[in-house]
Amino acid sequence: MLAEKSLFILSGLACLGLFGFAIYTLSPRDGKPQSALIRTETRSTIVTLSLLVFLVFGIGLFVKGIFV
Repeated sequence: MLAEKSLFILSGLACLGLFGFAIYTLSPRDGKPQSALIRTETRSTIVTLSLLVFLVFGIGLFVKGIFV
């Protein structure tokens, strides 16, 4: 049971870490061109919805690892 909880917690933290890294890399910066993933409105909508699903999944795994 302890291994299962720790696996859920680590997986949740990994998802949240990758979410944060993706947000950091996709953020606009001075002097840098905009990422190809967010140049058009359709692409940016798809990336945003995918990242939100990834965020909710990571939070869910983390909470499940703590409380279940």
